[in-house]
Amino acid sequence: METSPNQETAQALAGAYRELTRAPDEIRVLERLAGDDEADPPPLLQITKLRQADKDLEGAETALRQAAERKPDDATIHLTLARLLRQRDDLVGAIEAYRAARQRGAEGVDQELAALEKTACLPDKPLSGGINRLYNEVFRRLNKEFQARHEANRNLGGKFGVKVTIGEGEKAASVELIEDTVHEPVLAALVYFSFKDAAYPKEKPRTVTFEYVLAGAR
Repeated sequence: METSPNQETAQALAGAYRELTRAPDEIRVLERLAGDDEADPPPLLQITKLRQADKDLEGAETALRQAAERKPDDATIHLTLARLLRQRDDLVGAIEAYRAARQRGAEGVDQELAALEKTACLPDKPLSGGINRLYNEVFRRLNKEFQARHEANRNLGGKFGVKVTIGEGEKAASVELIEDTVHEPVLAALVYFSFKDAAYPKEKPRTVTFEYVLAGAR
């Protein structure tokens, strides 16, 4: 019965394992349930809780992202993902997920999102201007935050590469961090969202790649 359970049997079996606090066995059954019904996120949400309890944040994130794909309009799933990513110091992913939760009407998001955007040193208002001006302004802000952190970590340094596709309406259609050898979450978020939120000149859609090399004075 356990090797090929129908859905009701599997649910009962998962519940039994839960009562026995046999998390690995419960996860195994829940994964089967999730595979049997690809439109149903609850098994994945339970897997998330079990993974978090076991300090497996990477596994919890994987389950949550799968749940969000299956139910993209569920604000609670996006908010849960945002808080998990914040816990993992993935500021880019966390801010994206908070914004997705807010867009879908989640309550209590604004204060958390504002605090995280402040932590990431995002501009008070979106940057605007031509490509060269944006590049220079982002570098000015990035270098300021980098130098402040370099005082505490003399080994900090590296390169950011970001690819921006400028779409219609003077906004970025997509932004991708294609290189990050700095590995500092605040600086990565500053670069990413500075370009994502910026207002671009009216022109034909195109893709631009920016590169920043950071090396503090020794």
